[in-house]
Amino acid sequence: MLNKAGFPLYYDLMGFLDIFTILIYLPYFVFGSLLANNKELLHRFSTFSPKVSILLIICSAVIMQYTSMLNGNIQLAIHLYLDTLITWLSISLCFFLFSKFFNAPSEIWDFLSGASYTVYLFHHVIVIILGLFLMRLDLAPILNMFLLIFNTLTITLYIHRKFILKLKVARLLFNGR
Repeated sequence: MLNKAGFPLYYDLMGFLDIFTILIYLPYFVFGSLLANNKELLHRFSTFSPKVSILLIICSAVIMQYTSMLNGNIQLAIHLYLDTLITWLSISLCFFLFSKFFNAPSEIWDFLSGASYTVYLFHHVIVIILGLFLMRLDLAPILNMFLLIFNTLTITLYIHRKFILKLKVARLLFNGR
């Protein structure tokens, strides 16, 4: 990620708005909007060769590693360009994989996509509560992590299925539907 220190104007506006971050993520948001509104562009972006993407990602990572010893603006420019290239190629690879393997109607994916906002909203509190409980157990840290992930996902999906989907007001409040 690009260092904000060199861009003091964009760092913090009135204590709550980070213009620099908005500018960094704006192209992804705009491109996502274009993909949502242009099915031909979505199809072309989703069918970009995964072999080419992986090859370019590996080459870019190797070049970034070898140029990390450079100093100054050349190194910054190379890293900025290659980091952006890796990001776009990774996005293209994800679109390819999802369009190839998950592009069919599915009740499971419909439920999970509908529950995603509920999971997002409730997982913070559940992670804290379960984390505090799991810290008291004498288990291996990796086991604690997997228990935390599994139980948090299970509980949030349960909340979505048993409470959010059953109550019209809850659906409107927590998912906007």
